[in-house]
Amino acid sequence: MRTAIDETVKVMEEINRTGITEDELKDAKAQLIGNFPRSVETVGKLGYNLLILYGFGLNESYLKNFLKDVDKITLERVNQLLATQFKVSDYSILVYADKKHVQEQLKDMNFMVEDLK
Repeated sequence: MRTAIDETVKVMEEINRTGITEDELKDAKAQLIGNFPRSVETVGKLGYNLLILYGFGLNESYLKNFLKDVDKITLERVNQLLATQFKVSDYSILVYADKKHVQEQLKDMNFMVEDLK
């Protein structure tokens, strides 16, 4: 468990320092564009997404413009945001496990441990 957490933090720090590559951006955009139709393919899914948008103060133009907006995303802007907004120290790590199996591995990480029984 400890190794997985340490490696995750290393990857997050590396992304913060160096950003992502053009290929990684291309793959991410392809995934967003490819998954979009499924998110609005039924009346129920469309309604759910509209409800979420309205809850965040957005309107249906978000969905109407989604594909064009994804296409406009640039590598420079993504890496700028990663460098300024993606701070590992601002994140929380949740470990959902039996406490007796992970407590010793995580004891020096200053994790708050709660029993969810």
